[in-house]
Amino acid sequence: MDTTDDHTYFSRRADRELDMAQRATSPQAVKAHYALATFYLGRVHGLPDRHDLKGFQFRADSGGNPDGIASHEH
Repeated sequence: MDTTDDHTYFSRRADRELDMAQRATSPQAVKAHYALATFYLGRVHGLPDRHDLKGFQFRADSGGNPDGIASHEH
Protein backbone atom coordinates (compact mmCIF):
# COMPACT_ATOMS: atom_id res chain seq x y z
CA MET A 1 0.00 0.00 0.00
CA ASP A 2 1.30 3.47 -0.88
CA THR A 3 2.03 5.91 1.89
CA THR A 4 0.68 9.46 2.02
CA ASP A 5 4.02 10.70 0.68
CA ASP A 6 3.75 8.30 -2.27
CA HIS A 7 0.20 9.46 -2.96
CA THR A 8 1.32 13.09 -2.97
CA TYR A 9 4.29 12.32 -5.20
CA PHE A 10 2.24 10.37 -7.75
CA SER A 11 -0.47 13.03 -7.78
CA ARG A 12 2.06 15.80 -8.40
CA ARG A 13 3.78 13.77 -11.13
CA ALA A 14 0.45 13.15 -12.87
CA ASP A 15 -0.33 16.88 -12.79
CA ARG A 16 3.14 17.70 -14.13
CA GLU A 17 2.82 15.18 -16.97
CA LEU A 18 -0.56 16.64 -17.94
CA ASP A 19 0.98 20.13 -17.97
CA MET A 20 3.85 18.91 -20.14
CA ALA A 21 1.43 17.18 -22.51
CA GLN A 22 -0.38 20.48 -23.00
CA ARG A 23 2.90 22.25 -23.87
CA ALA A 24 4.51 19.49 -25.93
CA THR A 25 5.23 20.30 -29.54
CA SER A 26 5.29 16.82 -31.04
CA PRO A 27 2.49 14.24 -31.17
CA GLN A 28 4.87 11.59 -29.81
CA ALA A 29 5.67 13.72 -26.76
CA VAL A 30 1.99 14.43 -26.12
CA LYS A 31 1.25 10.71 -26.24
CA ALA A 32 4.15 9.88 -23.92
CA HIS A 33 3.19 12.52 -21.36
CA TYR A 34 -0.42 11.33 -21.32
CA ALA A 35 0.76 7.73 -20.92
CA LEU A 36 2.90 8.72 -17.95
CA ALA A 37 0.05 10.76 -16.45
CA THR A 38 -2.22 7.73 -16.76
CA PHE A 39 0.40 5.58 -15.04
CA TYR A 40 0.78 8.03 -12.15
CA LEU A 41 -2.98 8.48 -11.76
CA GLY A 42 -3.33 4.71 -11.59
CA ARG A 43 -0.84 4.67 -8.72
CA VAL A 44 -2.75 7.49 -6.98
CA HIS A 45 -5.94 5.47 -7.14
CA GLY A 46 -4.30 2.17 -6.19
CA LEU A 47 -4.89 0.48 -9.53
CA PRO A 48 -2.71 -2.46 -10.54
CA ASP A 49 0.22 -1.55 -12.76
CA ARG A 50 -1.20 -2.52 -16.16
CA HIS A 51 0.15 0.39 -18.15
CA ASP A 52 2.54 -0.62 -20.87
CA LEU A 53 5.20 2.05 -21.24
CA LYS A 54 7.57 -0.26 -23.14
CA GLY A 55 6.70 1.45 -26.43
CA PHE A 56 8.41 4.64 -25.31
CA GLN A 57 12.08 5.45 -25.14
CA PHE A 58 12.91 8.27 -22.76
CA ARG A 59 16.29 9.86 -23.12
CA ALA A 60 18.19 12.86 -21.81
CA ASP A 61 19.71 13.56 -25.22
CA SER A 62 16.76 14.64 -27.34
CA GLY A 63 18.58 14.17 -30.64
CA GLY A 64 16.89 17.22 -32.11
CA ASN A 65 13.51 16.54 -30.49
CA PRO A 66 12.88 19.41 -28.06
CA ASP A 67 10.63 17.17 -25.97
CA GLY A 68 13.28 14.43 -25.65
CA ILE A 69 10.77 11.61 -26.06
CA ALA A 70 10.45 9.11 -28.86
CA SER A 71 7.62 6.65 -29.41
CA HIS A 72 8.26 3.29 -30.99
CA GLU A 73 4.98 1.78 -32.12
CA HIS A 74 4.80 -2.00 -32.45
